[in-house]
Amino acid sequence: MTSENTIAKFLRLKNGDDVISEVVEIQEDDEHFYMLINPLKAVYMPSATGYLSIAFMPWVFPRICDRQEFTIHYDDILLISDVGEKMNEYYWDSVDTYINENKEEMINKKTEDEPNYEEEIASIMETIKDKRTMH
Repeated sequence: MTSENTIAKFLRLKNGDDVISEVVEIQEDDEHFYMLINPLKAVYMPSATGYLSIAFMPWVFPRICDRQEFTIHYDDILLISDVGEKMNEYYWDSVDTYINENKEEMINKKTEDEPNYEEEIASIMETIKDKRTMH
């Protein structure tokens, strides 16, 4: 079974996040976990017609974690359910867009506004290298 044929799950987490993800159930001893694979956070926006539209964004951006697999304890989930057919298609299209197509670009892209921490740390270390204490 390919990923695109897998029915994604809707999870409402205790922290308030609504997440759509491929889910694998894990049982270890007395502990119960779920592995979320390529989770996307649902964002609700009012449309011009007065309805709510749903958009997805990465739950954890690939620039932070290359591997989009996260384990959460079952106690962190309020509810879990299969998504409908159209939502499943939308999810897999979004995974292709956010995770697969943009992953390499998001990891390697460095914006002009992004600070260069290596230079900042080197500058600070140069300033304090002759001091005996840092306070």
